[in-house]
Amino acid sequence: WTGPSSETEPVATPLPVAAEAMIRPSSGQRLLLVDDQEAVIIQVCSILESTGYKVDIARGGRAALNYLQHTIPAGIILDLMMPEVDGFDVLVKIRKKTATAMVPVLILTAKDLTEDDLNKLKLNGIQQLIQKGDVDKKQLLLKIQMMLETEPAQIPGKPAQAAKDPQVGAAKKSKMRMTGEKTGVEKP
Repeated sequence: WTGPSSETEPVATPLPVAAEAMIRPSSGQRLLLVDDQEAVIIQVCSILESTGYKVDIARGGRAALNYLQHTIPAGIILDLMMPEVDGFDVLVKIRKKTATAMVPVLILTAKDLTEDDLNKLKLNGIQQLIQKGDVDKKQLLLKIQMMLETEPAQIPGKPAQAAKDPQVGAAKKSKMRMTGEKTGVEKP
């Protein structure tokens, strides 16, 4: 668990100069942003697309789960507080499926996390957490880069060989694409 040491970690925390130098442009990796707030979607997409990421948008948990039936992104940026299907439910369902069990997930939330919430996230292999607010571009990019480069955490109940499963490997290099028309997912 490389998340925050306290209940919250403000996004605006300055990065050390050495960390800023580590931020590299994306090689076109596809990410799924799951959020229901338009302002967050616009801000995060702008930051990510300006550095070469391809961002698909699911405006809620149900749309995200529909998307993941057809497309496996390199990583997921997930809000926890959404109507109908919240981020905790999405995360549990992602981890239960072999094809998505090892997809890295960054939590981007305004929720005041309890110790129980943090334990749920840890048990589901969450390695990166950002509190919403004024999203700092450099910190967001660094955390996403770290999320994508870190070996997936072992998920309780999932065998260690799951990372060698060809479907799980597809999480990093999936060529499957969908139109998004039936799922509510927007593609660039």
